[in-house]
Amino acid sequence: MVPGPTTVRRPWLGRRIDTTATSTPPTTTASPTSTLPPTCITSSNYDHVVAGRAYQSAGYAYALGSNQNLGLDNTFYTATLKQSSPGYWERC
Repeated sequence: MVPGPTTVRRPWLGRRIDTTATSTPPTTTASPTSTLPPTCITSSNYDHVVAGRAYQSAGYAYALGSNQNLGLDNTFYTATLKQSSPGYWERC
């Protein structure tokens, strides 16, 4: 009888490991990462504040991160914002 490949079960690794000298390591391929362009969001300044894209101070709304003045903090003034990095909003 010819001995077959020897495998060892390693439950803490969640896979079988081939212990024979003739095995080849698995090949890995890097998956490309794609970055999507920031999406512009148009809304009232009040809605930007409620959604956490802006904050209000002394009756004015300011974009979170960039601190750009968006105008009065109410439902009649609108602004268009994009998130260029996590937690950083700026005008489009």
